[in-house]
Amino acid sequence: MKSQAQSLSENFKVEIRRGRIRELSIYEVSDTELNMLAHGGTGTIMLTFAVFLLSVAISFTIALLSASISPGKTYTFFMASTIIGYSIGFILLIFWIWQFKGTSNVVRTIRSRIIPSGHAENLTETTVLPENPQTRFFLISAHYGTEKHQIDVTDRVAALITDQGLVITASNNIAGDPHYGGPKTLKIRYRSHDNIYIAEVKEGETIKLPEK
Repeated sequence: MKSQAQSLSENFKVEIRRGRIRELSIYEVSDTELNMLAHGGTGTIMLTFAVFLLSVAISFTIALLSASISPGKTYTFFMASTIIGYSIGFILLIFWIWQFKGTSNVVRTIRSRIIPSGHAENLTETTVLPENPQTRFFLISAHYGTEKHQIDVTDRVAALITDQGLVITASNNIAGDPHYGGPKTLKIRYRSHDNIYIAEVKEGETIKLPEK
């Protein structure tokens, strides 16, 4: 004979329904990119203060233009508050725009690591092929950025390799701007004729590999 607890357990069975995800994208993120995203979180605070200060400055400007305030302490207070509000507000707004662009570039770089459907096969063939029989060129790695902030652009650079080797211009068009406003360098490590070389090219300059 079943106990009362067992009967209650059978009467209150929970139906579990699971909706599966058809496709799951996993992105690799470096420590440098995580730090940049963490610093970008302060941008919301800057934007809030910028909007507040500019709103106060605009309100005081309207008060100065519409009301007849005689010169004195009150007029000086309104005028000083208006100047300070506009100055600090615009400075914070500029800093917010700068951080927003940097964070957007990092996110764009991370998202670009997943190759669109239809291009993955071609990219895989490019990166796993042995040295080209004509140029004897094989890409090992490629990094773009400053000394503090660099991103791995090996896949993007590998996609540009042809039978003649590699011709590339170091620019943010490769995979975004890893360090907004900083002087960036493209560093390429490759193998040619059984020797390993490292080539560096500054932003805006073009290089052709192999050099030898």
